[in-house]
Amino acid sequence: MTPPNTPGSETPHGNSTMHARAAIAQPHADPVPEAVSPVLLTTVILTLLAGATRAADVPGVTVGRAAGDVQMSASQRLRRDLQKTIDQFTSLAQGPLARIDAHVDEVHAEIEILQRALAELAQNDGQADEKLLTRVRSVLGAARDRSDFLTAEDRVLRAMPGDDVAGIDTGQTAVAVFAVRPLTSKPILPHRPLPEHARYTRELKVTACRGEYEPAGLVVYPFREIPVTLTWSDLAHDGGDGVIAASHVSIKGVKCWYQGGNAWHSNGQDHSTRVLIPELLLNDDALVKVNHGKRVNFLRLDGEDGPRYHSISFTEPRGWPDDVFPQALDLPVRDSPHLLPLDLAARTHKQFMVTVHVPTDAASGRYTGAIELVSHGRVLETMRLKVEVLPFELAQPMRFDLQGTYHSSIYALQVLQGGPGRIHDQHSRSRDQLLAEYRNMKAHGVTNPVNCQLSEVYDLDLFADLLRIRINAGLENRPLFLGALTHPFANVGFRTRSDPESLRALQARVTEIMDVVESVLGHRDVYFYGIDEGKLEELDQQRPLWKAIHEAGGKVFSAGYRPGMNEDEQGAIGRVGDLMDCLISAAGVSRKEADDWHQRGHMVWSYANPQAGRENPHVYRRNFGLEVWRANFDGAANFSYYAALNNPWNDLDYALRDFLFVYPTGDGVVDTLAWEGYREGIDDLRYGTTLKLFIAQARAFGDADQRARAAEAGRFLEAVDLSGDLDAIRARMIEHILALTSNPDE
Repeated sequence: MTPPNTPGSETPHGNSTMHARAAIAQPHADPVPEAVSPVLLTTVILTLLAGATRAADVPGVTVGRAAGDVQMSASQRLRRDLQKTIDQFTSLAQGPLARIDAHVDEVHAEIEILQRALAELAQNDGQADEKLLTRVRSVLGAARDRSDFLTAEDRVLRAMPGDDVAGIDTGQTAVAVFAVRPLTSKPILPHRPLPEHARYTRELKVTACRGEYEPAGLVVYPFREIPVTLTWSDLAHDGGDGVIAASHVSIKGVKCWYQGGNAWHSNGQDHSTRVLIPELLLNDDALVKVNHGKRVNFLRLDGEDGPRYHSISFTEPRGWPDDVFPQALDLPVRDSPHLLPLDLAARTHKQFMVTVHVPTDAASGRYTGAIELVSHGRVLETMRLKVEVLPFELAQPMRFDLQGTYHSSIYALQVLQGGPGRIHDQHSRSRDQLLAEYRNMKAHGVTNPVNCQLSEVYDLDLFADLLRIRINAGLENRPLFLGALTHPFANVGFRTRSDPESLRALQARVTEIMDVVESVLGHRDVYFYGIDEGKLEELDQQRPLWKAIHEAGGKVFSAGYRPGMNEDEQGAIGRVGDLMDCLISAAGVSRKEADDWHQRGHMVWSYANPQAGRENPHVYRRNFGLEVWRANFDGAANFSYYAALNNPWNDLDYALRDFLFVYPTGDGVVDTLAWEGYREGIDDLRYGTTLKLFIAQARAFGDADQRARAAEAGRFLEAVDLSGDLDAIRARMIEHILALTSNPDE
């Protein structure tokens, strides 16, 4: 069913602008490079409103001891912690681990080690020197790691039927398989207990509309080291009404690797420690190797002399070229086009992302297929994959009030430079690379990315080529948003020059650009980027330039601030609200801000809520999904698709973290959990738009029962707590849509 229509001296962007954007994005105030203005430090506080995790929730961050702890000596605290850990092992020994002989021996050995340490502390209580305390802390730390490891397996075994557990020692049960939510706020790690939502099962379920990409999560826990191959079948309609081909199903492994200590929770850099984080979605697990002992990542480069692995965990900035990409035009990084066999380590969780792309012509109803885990020719497990195709069409996104289009955009810094393309910076791309990246954006719901081509290479022929590539990729191109990759290119290169001669030259450049747009795209609806993140007098200086752009037929957009941010009490709306056709507003959203801009007949988008770069998919799904939509914003353009401060595959080689959702390769990109979360957020607001359209139709044309259902659905959208379970909210929206579209006579 189709939803009803409703009317209605400067430095490159890669340096100074990235520093400024980083200040907006960081919830932890790391040392800031000299290039960052001190005033930008104030924006660190604002990021607490951008989905930042509280310090108390971040592993390794101490926010103060309980009152009782203050009165205890170091030796007494250690004795208490040792006893707690002994109790944990004792509890584990009484659970399902007791059914496996090797685990029983391991638990008792750990208890014996801890009891010896406890006895030694008790014997030396009051006289324990620092050397003894350090040694006992080391014993306790190792024991806690083993406790976490065994607790993870205990949770696995508790979820399994008794016959399956009994088969572990005999070799009959080689793996345990769990269905998990793939995009939650807590990372799934190899040696940590699975989240509460994990289900031991032999069935995965997906619900989606035609044309939608929808993920499911699968975790495999092997009881011994094994090689595995995952294969999957076509999905047959339960009523015999066609199939969804296996080619519409993608399965990728979720790769865990080491990042700085703030990873997952923050955009800020922390070189003091490294943490294991799930992030990359790989077909070839061996593209990245991890040394867990040293906490170092290695990237495979496929050269003429065969594959070689290079460290991508150095912390010093090396510039370009470096020892990873020694030749400026090398394209040595490529993932496999399909999932390859991989080796699974014993007693570890390995997560897989299963994504179903429902064909646009698929019949509604349930489809069933199978996923097999195969090792040495033996099928270890068979998972049923069930896909429910919904009986309505998913609408393109609109504003919450249905009074305008919702623009799904992003800062896409990639440009054509006429050469073979690169992967070692965020700029130069070949035509094939750019086409692959644009298609990837569209598949992730980003339909009209900000185009920075002319700010890097002012070549109108290359610009026309890029526009044709956008058409080929199926992107939306009206209106066209032209960004400024470098600060000097603000206002198509005129920045703040407002003398009469400069203004005439500015208008001539605007005109020639729009001439090219019209020749390729057939319209002159073009937005030109003003000064980036302007404030105070910087914005005042923009007025004559923006008036000139308007007189030439163009429009103006730029990133900036609401009143009160960055010491500017007036903000962009107070200084240039009459001239700025679209503000990309930093750090947070509100209905009031949207209303203020709409009263002026202009748009407001969201970004830096937070910037790209965190691995946590949930924060992007919420903040760039239902949260920005319900605030009645006109769109979002986060920074950025990918922008590397040095090596794009090394997040540790700078004082700031890279701003990226994907990692570049020679023929496309490697997706991440965060990028999948961003797509789910856009799909959430598409479901919300679909529901709003059906509500409007029921209110206008429905009977009393339909109007009552519409009122209930409207109250739900206004009141639902967006900090809650986003999967449950999606399910409720679907229920309301089905209630509004069902035929009571059937």
